[in-house]
Amino acid sequence: MASVDHSVRLATRTYERLEAEAQRRHRAVDEVADELLGERLPDAPPDLRRVRQALDQLARLRARTGGGVDAVTLVREGRDELDRQISPAE
Repeated sequence: MASVDHSVRLATRTYERLEAEAQRRHRAVDEVADELLGERLPDAPPDLRRVRQALDQLARLRARTGGGVDAVTLVREGRDELDRQISPAE
């Protein structure tokens, strides 16, 4: 995995706890910090390709309705479709 060096300021006690955890795991402090942060931070937003696909589907839906559906219904259907596109497969 590629990495980039960054400086992060931690409270002394937090760093001590991180260092102790790294020693317990017999790993480098930066590796443990990366792992722990990776587990706790939310995933990145969906990629733009998938968002564009959802918007294209919304445009096709709008074209099919020919203006016969009110805007609220159209937006709800578009949101539902977007949710299906960006939700993880179950």
